[in-house]
Amino acid sequence: MWLSYYEQVKIVNKMFKCGKQKGYYTDRGRMYLQYGKPDQRAVQPSEPYTYPYEIWQYYRVYDNTNGQFYNNKKCVFVNKNIADDCYKLIHTDIRGEQYNDKWRYEITKRETNPDVDATKPSTQQGNNYDEFFNNPK
Repeated sequence: MWLSYYEQVKIVNKMFKCGKQKGYYTDRGRMYLQYGKPDQRAVQPSEPYTYPYEIWQYYRVYDNTNGQFYNNKKCVFVNKNIADDCYKLIHTDIRGEQYNDKWRYEITKRETNPDVDATKPSTQQGNNYDEFFNNPK
């Protein structure tokens, strides 16, 4: 089992390194090692008014704490530094993980909205994050 897991760690280190930081230290690396390879992975390196982001979808996730399976879970990562490849987890609907109803504001640059109850920015022209979140490709 260890050799199988170590092969996954080597994959994660190659795919998700962040500067000199090994891939298993990153948010994407931890999610990959904990929940496995995502079934869908939408990568958006550039879009108008957004930071680079990724949306992952898992068709089926196993929760070790209660032994149950959950269907159709998604994770959202954003890279606000742009110069490196360090993506941070900003939202997921997997139980026990970080949940942020206003994750769209985390992705969007230069958005100011006085409405504190709003969950998404008012300017979305040219952005596909809702499309990728609701209908991953």
